[in-house]
Amino acid sequence: MKHHSLFSFCVLIFILSGIAFGQEEMILKVRDDLTSFPAVETFILQTGGVYWGEKALGTLFGASIKKEGENLVILCKDVLCVPFYMDDPQNIAIERKGKILLLAPKVAKAFGYKRLEWDKASREIRLYKTPKPPLNGENPIPLLDLYLPDTTGQITFLSKYTGKKLIILVWAPWDKGRESLPAWNRLLSDLGDRCHYVLIAETMEGLQRIDSYLSLLKPRPACLVDAGFKATLFYQLKEIPAILLVDEKGNLASGPFSAKADDPMLREAISLWVKDNALSEILPKEYSLQGYYASLDIEEAVKRLELSQILLISGNKEEALEEFDRAISRFPEIEIFKGQRLALLEPMVAYPPTPTPTSEKIP
Repeated sequence: MKHHSLFSFCVLIFILSGIAFGQEEMILKVRDDLTSFPAVETFILQTGGVYWGEKALGTLFGASIKKEGENLVILCKDVLCVPFYMDDPQNIAIERKGKILLLAPKVAKAFGYKRLEWDKASREIRLYKTPKPPLNGENPIPLLDLYLPDTTGQITFLSKYTGKKLIILVWAPWDKGRESLPAWNRLLSDLGDRCHYVLIAETMEGLQRIDSYLSLLKPRPACLVDAGFKATLFYQLKEIPAILLVDEKGNLASGPFSAKADDPMLREAISLWVKDNALSEILPKEYSLQGYYASLDIEEAVKRLELSQILLISGNKEEALEEFDRAISRFPEIEIFKGQRLALLEPMVAYPPTPTPTSEKIP
C-alpha cells in the first residue's frame, strides 16, 4: 500500500511539474513605442513566463547566447555580455527541447527596457523604457536627464535643477507659439524662487533666431538648445509650446501637455502646484502623466539631427536637409518636424521680419 501511495505521489508531482513548466510555442509580434520588429518565436509557460531563444534574440537585439559549462549562459551583443544561470530560482534560463531559453523581461532589461507587457488579445509583446505609470503617487517616473547646450554653448544637465520644482517650456523660434512666450514668462517668473523655470528650444538654426525672441523676455529665463529634438522624440510631443512639470526629487509630476497661455485652468493649476498643492487635485484628467519613450529609432534620429545641424552650420545645406529627412523618415506623424523643415526651406515664411512682443496677456 505504501509503495502504491509513493507511486501515486510521484505521478502527481510529475503531472504538476508538467503543468508548471508546460509551454506554448507562438509566433508573436514585438513592438517598442514606435518600432515593429519582425515576429519571433516566443515560448509562454503556463506559469505566465515569457521566453525567447537564440534566434529570437538575434532578430530583436542582434544578440547571441552561448552556454558555458552546465550552469552558465552568456548573452552577448558587441562588448555587452550578461550572465544568466540555469539554477536561478526564478527560472531565468531554462532548456527545452535542446534549446536554451531566456526569460524575456530579464533580456529586455539588459537592453534598456524596464518593462515588458504581453497583450494576449493582439498576440503582441510591447517593450517600454519607462516603468509602469504611477498609481496614487507610487513608482514615480524620473525626468529624462537630457543634456543640452545653453545659449552660451555650455552643456547643462536637467538634473542640475533637482531640489526645487521645475517647469519646462518647450518651444521653437520657427513656430507661431513663440508669440505666447512673453505671457508665459510673466506668469512663471512671478512664481518667484519657489521653482525653476527653463526653456528648451527645438531648433537646428543659429542662436540669432533664438536670441531675437529671448531678448523680449524680462527677466530673461535660461534657455537650452535642442538641435537633436530630444524633447520632441523622447516625450512624443504632438505640438509646441509644451509644458512638463517636475517635482523636487526630479520626477515627472505631469505632462507633457500643450501650453496654451489662454487656458485659465492650466495657469491656475501650475500656480497652485508650485505652492505645494497636490497636482492630482487641481489638474483635469486630460493632463495625464505620459512618461517618456526610447527606442533605437529615436536614438539614431537624435544623432542624425545633430549631424544635420553640424552640416547646416558648415554651409552644406543640401546635405543637411538630406540627413534631416533620413532622421525623420520614421516619424511622419510628428508635425513638429514639418515646421522645422519649412523654416529651413522658406525662412521668410516661418519668421516675420522683426520679432515683436505679443499682445496676449495673462490676467
